[in-house]
Amino acid sequence: MKQEGFIFVLMPFDSVFDDIYSFGIKQTANKCGFYCERVDEQIFEGSILTRIYNQIEKADIIIADLSNKNPNVFYETGYAHALNKNVILLTQKSEDIPFDLKHYPHIIYKNNIGSLSESLELKLNWFKENENNERADESGFIEFYNDGKRIKENGTVTFNIIEHQHPFIEDKEELENTNHISFTLNLYNSGNKIMNTISDLGVEIENIFNESRLNDYEEREIIQLPDNKILIPSGYVDLIYPQSWSSHKFYIGTKSQFKELPNEMLLRIYKENGVDTIPLNIEYRKVKIE
Repeated sequence: MKQEGFIFVLMPFDSVFDDIYSFGIKQTANKCGFYCERVDEQIFEGSILTRIYNQIEKADIIIADLSNKNPNVFYETGYAHALNKNVILLTQKSEDIPFDLKHYPHIIYKNNIGSLSESLELKLNWFKENENNERADESGFIEFYNDGKRIKENGTVTFNIIEHQHPFIEDKEELENTNHISFTLNLYNSGNKIMNTISDLGVEIENIFNESRLNDYEEREIIQLPDNKILIPSGYVDLIYPQSWSSHKFYIGTKSQFKELPNEMLLRIYKENGVDTIPLNIEYRKVKIE
C-alpha cells in the first residue's frame, strides 16, 4: 500500500488508553495507509519533551486525544496548531474540550473504539483525497461552491437571469432594463483555523458588453483588462471561521447590456502570496421574481 504520511499521536500516558490507541487509532491509520506512532513506542536518546516536539514538527497529521483534560496533551496540541499542522482532535466526552478549542472539529467517541475507528477513517481518507489541495496559507482548506455544488476546474457554474415581473410596464425594452444577471459564489473553510488570506475575488470574462455597462458606475464597478477581457471584483472578503461559510454575489449586468452572453469565465482568487485562477464554463437559469 502507498505510504500516505506520518501520523504522530498525542494522548495521556495511561494504560486505559492502550486499546484506544492500538485498535481505534493505529490500526485505523495503518488501514488508511499511514505510518502511525506515539512517543512511548520510539527508541531515542535525550529529553522526551524534545522528542515530542521534534515528532510534532515532522508529522504530516497530529491526532490528539483530549480526554480527561490532560495538561501535557493540551500544551502539545497548542504547539501543533502553532506550527499549522493538520490536527485531528479526539475526546471521550464533549465537556473535555476547553472553550478555546470548541470551534475546532473533533471526534467524540464515548469510549467506543468501533465508533472512533469509523469516524477517524473518514477523516484520514479526506486528507488523502485532498493531499494535493493547496492549504490556504496559515488558514485552512477553502472550498468554493455554486448552486450547492463544489466548483472544480473546467466545471460549470450557474448564472441567474433575474426576470422581474412588472404587469404595469408594457415597453419591452424598459422591462429588459429591470432584469439582470448575477452569480453567487460560496466559500467554505473546512480547515481548523480562521481563513484570512484571501483579499478579493474576481470574475474575468470576455468583453462582450455594450457601452452602457462599461460606463455604469452606479452598479458594481468593472475593470477593463488587456486582450478584450473584463474583471468584475467582489470586494473585500471577510474572515471565514473554521467549518463556516461566506457568500459573495457578483452583479454581472442587465441582460440588455450584453451584446451576447458569455459561456466561459475565469475565477480569480487574490491572496497574500499571489493569484489563483480556476477556469469555468457558464450555464444560465431564468429566475422570475414577482
